[in-house]
Amino acid sequence: MSNINSSSSLEINWERLHQISDADAEFEWELLNMLAVDLEEQLVALQVAIDQQDADKLKHLAHYIKGAAANVGVNSISSIAHDIEERAIDHQFAEIHQLTMALTDQQRQFLAYLQQHLKKPTPGGAG
Repeated sequence: MSNINSSSSLEINWERLHQISDADAEFEWELLNMLAVDLEEQLVALQVAIDQQDADKLKHLAHYIKGAAANVGVNSISSIAHDIEERAIDHQFAEIHQLTMALTDQQRQFLAYLQQHLKKPTPGGAG
């Protein structure tokens, strides 16, 4: 049985992000921003796949989100996407719907975090 909790806190592995960006703050912002934009598009596609009960598409989308989030250290989003991928294999659409709601909550937390804490660095560190 899954432990679906949409109020879980956003978890970012900063060590992972610093490692892949070579501690370049501007590049980190770009990576996180790209994930935010991509995640919004993927969530729309996930909802369509849920509505169509397309388990193969759900599995593919969840796998993509899982990897994209893990690559930049956004572990909480990656973890939920992993759970969606596992449920898609077993055609557990009710749980997938709940997990997608949790993923949407994480996406909102992620966007809010980016807006509050990460201002795009100015080129050359000025400002």
